[in-house]
Amino acid sequence: MSAATTDQSTAEVTINGTVREFDGPPHTNALDFLRGQGLTGAKEGCAEGECGACAIMVARPDESGGTRWTSVNSCLLPAAALDGGEVVTSEGLADGDSVHPVQEEMAVRGGSQCGYCTPGFISSMAAEYYRPDRCEDGFDLHSLSGNLCRCTGYRPIRDAANALGQPAADDALAARRDRPAPSARATDYQRADTATGTIGRYRRPSTLAEAASILSADPEVTVVAGATDWGVEVNI
Repeated sequence: MSAATTDQSTAEVTINGTVREFDGPPHTNALDFLRGQGLTGAKEGCAEGECGACAIMVARPDESGGTRWTSVNSCLLPAAALDGGEVVTSEGLADGDSVHPVQEEMAVRGGSQCGYCTPGFISSMAAEYYRPDRCEDGFDLHSLSGNLCRCTGYRPIRDAANALGQPAADDALAARRDRPAPSARATDYQRADTATGTIGRYRRPSTLAEAASILSADPEVTVVAGATDWGVEVNI
C-alpha cells in the first residue's frame, strides 16, 4: 500500500450536490446504497447491468480536462467505488419545482407508461443531453441502447430524445462540464461484515505501480473494472 492510500471505514460521495457517507459492507452496490439514502428513482430490474433501470449519472474526466456526465449501471458499481466522486440521480435533475427538460419531454410525449424504467431512461438521456458535441451531430440514440422498456415500443422515448434542445445558459449541470471531474483518489475501504464477522475490503489504486504492488502482495485479489462479473455474482 502506497503512502497515498489510507485505511478508511467510510467513503464520501457527492450525490445531487450533497456530500453523503457510505459505511456499509464493501460488496454493497451503489444502487442499494442510493436507495438506502431515500433516493428510490433508480430501480433493480435485472441486477446484471442489462436493463438500465438502475442508471445514474457519474462525473467522469473528459479529454479537455473538464467533466463528462456518464450514465452507469448502479446495480454493478460498488458503492465504495464512488469514494470522492460525484453522482446525479433522476431526483437531482429537477430544479426546485421545475422539472428538467428531459423529464418534461418524456412526460409530454408519452415516454412513460408503467414508469419502472423511466428514471433510468431519464438518467441515460440526460447524460447524452449534456454531451458537448450533441449540438453538432444530434442526439445519439445509441446512448439509450442499455435501457429497456416493455411498455412504450420506444417510439415516444425516441421522440422525447429528438425533441431536446440545448441546455439553458443557467443550467448548473451544463456549467459543471467546464470544471475538472473529481480525480480517482486512492481508496482503501474496510468494513466488518456483521453477518460473517469477516473484514471486507475494497481498494482502488491511483497509479499503475500501486496496482502492481497490490497484486504482488495478494495475487488472489478480485480485480474489478466494469464489474460485469463480480457485480452480478454479489447480486445473486
